[in-house]
Amino acid sequence: MASSMNSSERIQAALAGAEVDRPPFSFWYNFGLQHMSGEAVADVHIAFARRFELDYLRVMNGYPYPLTNLRSFDKASDFLQIPSIVAEEGYWGQQLRALDKIVRSLKSDDIWVVDSVDSPWTVLCKLSSPDMVLTTARRRPEIVKAALDIISSSQVKYVQKAMELGIKGIFFTLTEAAYDVLDPLSQEELCQPYNNRVLEAAASAPFNILRIDSKRLYFDTLKAYQTQVVSWPHFAAKQSLRNGITEWKRTVLGGVNHETVAYESPNKINAYFEKYAEEFFQPHLLVGPSGILPTNISTYVLDGIGDAIRRLPSLGRMLRKAAARERSAARSADMENYYAASAKEELRNYTRREKPVVPEFDSEAAANDIKLASEVDSSEPQVAPSSAPATALSLEEQDFSAPQAPAPSKVESVRLVEHPTEEEAAPATEGAAETRRAPRWAARLVRRDYEREDRDQDRRVPRQFSKDDPRR
Repeated sequence: MASSMNSSERIQAALAGAEVDRPPFSFWYNFGLQHMSGEAVADVHIAFARRFELDYLRVMNGYPYPLTNLRSFDKASDFLQIPSIVAEEGYWGQQLRALDKIVRSLKSDDIWVVDSVDSPWTVLCKLSSPDMVLTTARRRPEIVKAALDIISSSQVKYVQKAMELGIKGIFFTLTEAAYDVLDPLSQEELCQPYNNRVLEAAASAPFNILRIDSKRLYFDTLKAYQTQVVSWPHFAAKQSLRNGITEWKRTVLGGVNHETVAYESPNKINAYFEKYAEEFFQPHLLVGPSGILPTNISTYVLDGIGDAIRRLPSLGRMLRKAAARERSAARSADMENYYAASAKEELRNYTRREKPVVPEFDSEAAANDIKLASEVDSSEPQVAPSSAPATALSLEEQDFSAPQAPAPSKVESVRLVEHPTEEEAAPATEGAAETRRAPRWAARLVRRDYEREDRDQDRRVPRQFSKDDPRR
């Protein structure tokens, strides 16, 4: 398990997909400070981040697009009167002063700061209305493109100035990537060039977050946006966080349902994080709300989220020990199955070998042989002695011209009757195949060849054990 980390180290490990002591977390909601100065906005955000010990802070930007004289957009031609502004001008100047103070104050706390930036389409919808922008885009798309070009150029200047203040990235929100707003091809043609212009201004930052704020959203055409993190309302959408990591091939943000968490008790929130603790420890995951939390959310609920996440390291140790036990048991089972299969294969190979045929011992035939032999001994006729005495012949007097056949022995005569020899049992035909059994020395040679083959096989494939095998 990873040792204790600070917020900066934890976020960097999560972005790299490395092991963390616990997942980085944060939450946010609209403070309603768009009428306050930048210093007041900064004080609220600093106190909020330190009070709940957040790992990263999203600075909310409630300031509208700075306008000079025009206040109302009643017709499509009004879009052409949107001014191109300098970064420090108007309301955005107050946001930059807030960012400067927040970054300098939280630097000692190792809390990463990201600024909220809406897409040019979203800014245009806030200046007028979504219905008016959508109607103009269908009837007069050139007017909408001209307005988006002015807004995106102003945003590039603002993002570059914010990057100089030391923010770690931008929280870039899209509201047009939905089937009930723009289809994927229209979004790619009408909005994507201007969105990429803003994101390229923050390309050097290590912590840019792409936020897709819609329920009927789509993903395929949005994967071209270059950010390190992506966020979407995954509780309402079909794509889960785990599938999002695979599909987007980058870090994802979520895990807290912004629509229901405000009505949960701290005990239920803690039980939720305990139940899905293993999911929160997967690589490339940042914990945060799936959308903006309601403004009237209770402080006890926010404390419950933070406490539950800070308890995850102890749960992580338990999960790792349980996983190690499961891996050890699986490894032991695999080794047993391996050795059982090896033994079966060795036995199968042994039975396939040709062994010399040994004739079966017939106990009944042997008993008959002994019985017949005893009868021959007892019933042997006695030869009467000749009246003329036998005279021994000398070597000179013996005749060797005709060989004399020796008299058969008693046991051999019995064997000839009951058990004929192999020569007698074999057919006496000329050119017949050899049917005699191989001598014993041939069987010894065959057995010696098999033993030599086994020794050579053992030398070629030595038996090895893994380092975790207790039999090593």
